[in-house]
Amino acid sequence: MAGSGAQASRPHLWPRWPEVVWYNNVRTAQDHADRYNMIFFRTLADFCYKARQGYRQKTTIFAVDRGMAP
Repeated sequence: MAGSGAQASRPHLWPRWPEVVWYNNVRTAQDHADRYNMIFFRTLADFCYKARQGYRQKTTIFAVDRGMAP
């Protein structure tokens, strides 16, 4: 069925919602966040807090370390 599965993470109804980029290495994630003006989150709670503070309006990509995520 079209629009299910892989498409679920990028709903067309939310065009401004950021993509999430997962990293296994904290140093690499932080380096890329600095280099490409992304925001790095160590935990899902940190992601949710910063998203509520309006960060999602300032960037299009979030860097999240997979090893630190719950």
